[in-house]
Amino acid sequence: MNNELEELLDPADFGLRVGPMDKFVAEMIQSDPELRAIRNDFLRNLAGELATMKLSYQESNLKLLKERAHAMRGSAGNYGFTDLFNWATAMEQEISRDARPEVIADLMQQLHCFGPRSPKSKKTTDKLA
Repeated sequence: MNNELEELLDPADFGLRVGPMDKFVAEMIQSDPELRAIRNDFLRNLAGELATMKLSYQESNLKLLKERAHAMRGSAGNYGFTDLFNWATAMEQEISRDARPEVIADLMQQLHCFGPRSPKSKKTTDKLA
């Protein structure tokens, strides 16, 4: 794959937005073809990761759900996806601390906010600079 020619994917197409504090990260990704390719891979794989998290919740596999939330937290933070980072942080912390079923269920309900969007369902979001 020629990273220099790869188009930068729009996070809004995946239910994500780049927070105002993450402009530096956005500029780095915009200017670095390798970072752009890695971030695009994250976005392309997001639906599968979210499906794994949903399945682990349905199977009451909190260990796997916590592991996936931890990985999601790191990636989302690295790419400037503040909302997804905050969600993953809350999930990981809840499982680590109390693992209250009602809180985990509420967090899982929020998961629908993230993932691939069709152009018609796309929300207005911040775009990368």
